[in-house]
Amino acid sequence: MYARPQTRTLESIDHEEKFLIRGLVYQRSDATRGPHGFQTYENVDPIADAELPRLKHDVELFKELGVNTILVYSIDPSKPRDRAMRLLADAGIYVLVTLSTQRWYINRLDPRNSYNSDTMAGLFQIIDAMSTFPNTLGVFAAYDLINNPESLQCAPIVAAVVRDVKRYMAIKHRTVGRRILPIGCGGNINANAIDNTVMRYLSSQDLESRIDFWACKCFPTSQDSGVDKITFRDLIEQYRETTIPVFISEYSIAANAQTQTAEQFEALFSRDMLDVFSGGCVYEMWYDSNSYGLAQMVTPGSVPVDGKKIKEQRQTPFGTLLVYEDFENYRSVLEGIRDGRRVDSSGIVGGKGEETVEEGVQGQVQQALHIPGDTPGSCVDWLAI
Repeated sequence: MYARPQTRTLESIDHEEKFLIRGLVYQRSDATRGPHGFQTYENVDPIADAELPRLKHDVELFKELGVNTILVYSIDPSKPRDRAMRLLADAGIYVLVTLSTQRWYINRLDPRNSYNSDTMAGLFQIIDAMSTFPNTLGVFAAYDLINNPESLQCAPIVAAVVRDVKRYMAIKHRTVGRRILPIGCGGNINANAIDNTVMRYLSSQDLESRIDFWACKCFPTSQDSGVDKITFRDLIEQYRETTIPVFISEYSIAANAQTQTAEQFEALFSRDMLDVFSGGCVYEMWYDSNSYGLAQMVTPGSVPVDGKKIKEQRQTPFGTLLVYEDFENYRSVLEGIRDGRRVDSSGIVGGKGEETVEEGVQGQVQQALHIPGDTPGSCVDWLAI
C-alpha cells in the first residue's frame, strides 16, 4: 500500500498527490589559496540573495539534471533570501535545511547544557527564515548528531528540540499565518543499530514531539555490485516497518575520483527501494575537498580533480565548469524516472499509512526503552514569544 506523508505540507509544488525526492546535496565551499599556498575552502550560504548570480547559474544545472529537491546543510538566517527561494520555486525545486549553524547547535558531547534558550532562539530564527516559503520541504532538528553509543544521550534532547520547534511553529501559524514545516531527523551511514534505535524512539513520541520524517545516508563501501546490493537490502530491511516517511539524504559510491554509473544511480530509485523510501539526494553537486561531486567549478584558487572523467567543459562567469560523467549518468536516470520508464505512477511511499500509525508506534516504544535519560522540560520562555 502506498502512503501519503502524514504531514500535510509535505506535498509537491504542482500539488502532486505523491512526492518522490529526486535530489542532491547542495553546498558551496569556494576554494581559495592560503598564505602558504595551500588550498582552503570557505563555506557560503548558497541560497541567500547575495549569492543570486551564482544560484541562477546553478539552477540551470539543476533543471538540466531534473532534480526537484536540494539539501542545504546550513544557512545564515540573518540574510534575505526571498529572490533566491522564488528562483528555486519557479524551477520546481524544494529545499531541505538543517536547524543548526556554527553558533547554534546541540553539542553531542554536552547535549543537555547546549539545549538552552539561546540555542533555541537561534533555531527559531532559521524557522522564521524558511517558513514563509512554499518550497521549503522540511527541516532537520538534528543531522548526523547521534553517531556512536555514547551520543545516544542526545536523543531525548532532540525530542525536546522537535517539541519546542513544533510549538513555536504552531504559535506563529496561529498568530501570523506562517507555515508549519515538516520536521525530521537525519541519521548516520548505511543500516546500523544506532539509527534504528533513534528513529524508532523519535517516531514513537507523542504527537507534539514526534518527528515527521527520517533520513539516512547510503554510502556502499565498494563499487562492487554485490556490496551495493547488500547495502540497499540492509536499508530496506531496517526501515521496512517505519510509520513515517523515510528517504536517503546522501547517496554516493563515487569517492576518490571514481565515476558513478547510471546503474548505480538507478539503484536509489529501484522498485524495492521505493517500496520503503521516498527517493533521495545524491551526494553531491559540487566537488571539493571531500572527493565527491557531479561537477567542479575550476577557479584560480582551485585545482581540477586528477583522474575524474570529464564529460564536458563549459566557460562560465564563475570559472571553468567541468561536467563529470557522473552528472550525465544521474541526468539520464532522472530523465527515465520522469518519463515513467523506470518508476511507474503507482507510487511513492512514505511509511505504512496513517491508518496503521498508532499500531506501529506502540510496537516501536518497546524497542526504544534503552535510550538513556528523559526528555527535559522546555527551556523556552513561551510568554516572550
